Amino acid sequence: MRENVKFIRSVAKPHYALYFVCFLMMIVQLLAQLASTGVQQRLIDDVFLHGEGARLAALLVVFFVAALLQSAALTGIGYLFHVILFRIRYALFERAARFLQRIPASAIQNERTAKHVDVMNDYVFLSAIGIGLQLPNGFFQIVPAVALMAVVGWYSPVILVCVAGFSCCYLILGYRYGKKLKRAAHRVNDTRRDVGVFLEEGVSSTREVLAFHRMDYETSTYRSLFDKYFRNVLKEGRLLNRQMVVSHPLKWGMNLFILLYGGYSALQGSLTLGAFVVVFQFSRQLMDKYEQIYLFALSYSTYMAKIEALRGFFEQETIEDGDAPLAEPIRSLELANVTYRYKGQPEPVLREVAAELPVGGKIAFVGPSGSGKSTIAQLLVRFYDPDAGRLIVNGLDLREIRRGDWGRKLSIVFQTPFLFPDTIRSNLNLGAEERSQEEIEAACRLTDIHDFIVSLEKGYDTEIGERGIALSGGQRQRIALARAVLDNPELLILDEATSALDLETERKVQRHFDEIRKGKTTIVIAHRLSTIRNADLICVFRQGRLVEKGDHESLMGSSTVYKDMVLQVDPT
Repeated sequence: MRENVKFIRSVAKPHYALYFVCFLMMIVQLLAQLASTGVQQRLIDDVFLHGEGARLAALLVVFFVAALLQSAALTGIGYLFHVILFRIRYALFERAARFLQRIPASAIQNERTAKHVDVMNDYVFLSAIGIGLQLPNGFFQIVPAVALMAVVGWYSPVILVCVAGFSCCYLILGYRYGKKLKRAAHRVNDTRRDVGVFLEEGVSSTREVLAFHRMDYETSTYRSLFDKYFRNVLKEGRLLNRQMVVSHPLKWGMNLFILLYGGYSALQGSLTLGAFVVVFQFSRQLMDKYEQIYLFALSYSTYMAKIEALRGFFEQETIEDGDAPLAEPIRSLELANVTYRYKGQPEPVLREVAAELPVGGKIAFVGPSGSGKSTIAQLLVRFYDPDAGRLIVNGLDLREIRRGDWGRKLSIVFQTPFLFPDTIRSNLNLGAEERSQEEIEAACRLTDIHDFIVSLEKGYDTEIGERGIALSGGQRQRIALARAVLDNPELLILDEATSALDLETERKVQRHFDEIRKGKTTIVIAHRLSTIRNADLICVFRQGRLVEKGDHESLMGSSTVYKDMVLQVDPT
């Protein structure tokens, strides 16, 4: 609970000034409400019963001014609350988006994508409503409730005592049902998220579902998940209905008591007719405030479940950013006894890997599948941090360098590149400033994709569908390679980035890359050894260890592992 309060305060703190303005408007609205209701007593007792017609105009002016002030204050409060709401929503969304970029890649890969989408949409949206609207609105009911209690008590202490007893019953009900509703809200949130995750994955895997005739399985799984979600919704609904069945008779019973007792007091002469009308209205308003506080207590449980879940998201382990700038070019790059183990795996995937990588040259990582080649690439990009050892850049531990500075110096092309559901041109630019058509075409010619693109009806403005589904695997890889050419980074990592290309196209692309990357560092994780024979340094991995390193000629003359790998592919 304390942690939730700290989180709420941290989110709401930048908006304290607006909350204070809302509070002042609430005071104005309360005073205007008291005035517009109280003036009715004078109209009834003085004007209508005692015939003091001279006071009618003044009382009507007071009534209309109070009504206007009340309306203006309510409008202002509503407007400011929505300004706060949308500012908090934007701040939470931006914070969640930035936080997501600092989560280790393993945490993202081990969770379903739709879960993180749910955080960005549902948790942020409802947490913003809870913090920006529901919580302050609930607390703002307390001051009017206290003021109305004082006014009602001044008119009739008996009615005040009865209304106070009624409020205690409401608070007990709110406490009792609030806990149950919070648990029910958690269950509804979890099962609704499961349904959303399944739907998103079902749409993404439509081809596989049809190809493997899994339609019946998908339907039955969806029905099972939805039934579970529906049962939890019904349970939550039954709880809400039960509290309504209990609370509404209390409210109407209290109204009836006030009407009967107030009418009796008026007949006995202890209350004037005007006072009876006013005390009845004030009592109704007081009960409305109690009901709003009660409903706030119930909704608080639902929103607190979302706030708690969002706070849990922000408490995940993150990759901390360094504070050392890196404005100068990369002069040195070293792996210093790097060890890394994936979470949940019994053995390290890298064991004390040590190597000085030649800056400005072509470096190749080779070895059997699972030997740790791609893991080094991901450590260099800082998707993860090593468990032991260091990656050293210009004499600095990579963890000490600002991620933004380091990110601007490198690009990586994966074996299965991600393409956005946009045009080819947008995917080539990838958020960068628009490049000229000549630059784009030159990059695409280097990766042998230009002729295919211009053969399309819309050329570079062709939409390529979700994850580039309209393209073949080789075409997606060549677009990703062209994107890397346009970035022209100091350090380029090709993680089996040409595996989907035929041998002739791959050799052509590799020749072009060798030409344009002269003097710049390129790390190639190769699946075809013939493409890396001209590398300045070849690092051979086996079972997570760097077992051999050197150029092709030296390794063929002195090594065993690399030589065996080459001879298996090309015995001649």
